[in-house]
Amino acid sequence: DDGRRTMKLGMNMLLWGADVTGPEYGPTFEMLADAGYEGIEVPIFGGADPQALGALGDRLRALGFDVLGVTARSEDDSPISADPEVRARALEATNAAVDACAALGARALCGPIEAPLGVFSGGAPTDDERKRSAESLHAASEHAATRDVTLVVEYLNRFEMYLVNCAADTAALVREVDHPSCRMMYD
Repeated sequence: DDGRRTMKLGMNMLLWGADVTGPEYGPTFEMLADAGYEGIEVPIFGGADPQALGALGDRLRALGFDVLGVTARSEDDSPISADPEVRARALEATNAAVDACAALGARALCGPIEAPLGVFSGGAPTDDERKRSAESLHAASEHAATRDVTLVVEYLNRFEMYLVNCAADTAALVREVDHPSCRMMYD
């Protein structure tokens, strides 16, 4: 052992659909295992069936995959909205995704959970938006810690999101969240 870490190759199943719990995805998972993939990102969105996710997690681990969940926030459940009701829906949606992730048997939930995907203000992110995002992520991290799940914030390019578009912005946001159950990813 030379002390180097190896990188694992994973597949985001959003390429196939928003719900991949059905038996029709079995051959796809087998093909990905045969192709050398080692991880699977399972989409988790509203109404995810915990039993179906649990069974899927078992199937994926039997194929040798590391399993994690992926989700996103939208305009209707934006953690950076000025409207407190919308922010409450964001926290509820993220917490529900954490619960679904735990049912899947995954220990990480990644994705653009810090701000809505594809929603733009027409300006640069404000200090208030950053603060609201950090507050939402901190509250969701508190819940995630009770489920043994880590939130993994994903930054996106400027055509997909405007709050955080690079590793430095995301690292600053995660430092502001200041919770051990909140991390970031490089994608």
